[in-house]
Amino acid sequence: MDEGYSVPQITYALQINRTYGYALLKQEQPKKREKTDEASLRQKILELCGEFPTNGYRRIRVWLKKRFQLKVNGKRVYE
Repeated sequence: MDEGYSVPQITYALQINRTYGYALLKQEQPKKREKTDEASLRQKILELCGEFPTNGYRRIRVWLKKRFQLKVNGKRVYE
């Protein structure tokens, strides 16, 4: 069983917008962007291109995520 009051009850009592009440629940700290070393990223891309010569930049991007846990924009891989 849930404890406490529901968001609509709280927002009504505080006389604030219900949407704003839900937004307050979802507030989280902004994610830090990781700065990747360009030289090491380029080396990893070249390594994957050598291993998978027929793969395009989209598939290389997927391999970067799988193998090295790097989230890289496709434009950076395409360069």
